[in-house]
Amino acid sequence: MGQKVAHMEMGKVVPQLVRTFDFELDDSLKSEEGWKTFNHWLVEPHGLKCKIEVHKPGALVEKA
Repeated sequence: MGQKVAHMEMGKVVPQLVRTFDFELDDSLKSEEGWKTFNHWLVEPHGLKCKIEVHKPGALVEKA
């Protein structure tokens, strides 16, 4: 039961974070070798650096 509640909460939290904040990877991580993950029980990011700013309403989002 707890796992289902956690999945439901993540389904609400993640979209709200994306709606509220702008995320940008650090320039050093934009290459393929800059960011590593290790999959144990959960996926564990190592060396993840990003810039997080409050989203400005009406601001254009650049697409890569």
